[in-house]
Amino acid sequence: MRCDRRDLNVGDHVEVEMYAGTERAYTDDGMITSISHRRWECSCHVINHVEEVSYSIDTTEGFALKRTVDLSKRIKRTAEEWQDEKAPYFDSLPEYTRSDMREIYDAIAPEPENGEDAYLGDGIWVKADGSLDDRGR
Repeated sequence: MRCDRRDLNVGDHVEVEMYAGTERAYTDDGMITSISHRRWECSCHVINHVEEVSYSIDTTEGFALKRTVDLSKRIKRTAEEWQDEKAPYFDSLPEYTRSDMREIYDAIAPEPENGEDAYLGDGIWVKADGSLDDRGR
């Protein structure tokens, strides 16, 4: 499934939108069992951590399911925790991805010959070898 949230990790229980963007879309719960980089479009998208979502019955106009999201319950992690948790993911990227990232490094590094890390955005840095380093936001 697709997960654009950078604060979630393996073992987190999540709310997932199945068949996202279609008439058949519905939400379900799941658990993140692994993180990997894939180059395909997924029809299932992680929406929230389950602790951020609650459901209740609204009886004001009959019976309706009411979904409430409380982002104040979002998990907070330090930059060091981010780096420690995401390092195995970045290290597991396939060689073709690292080759692509080396090309990006060459394009954005102010002085590629110095080998200093180059900033991509959102706390992500690319190293001269094409590996990524998540230093948090």
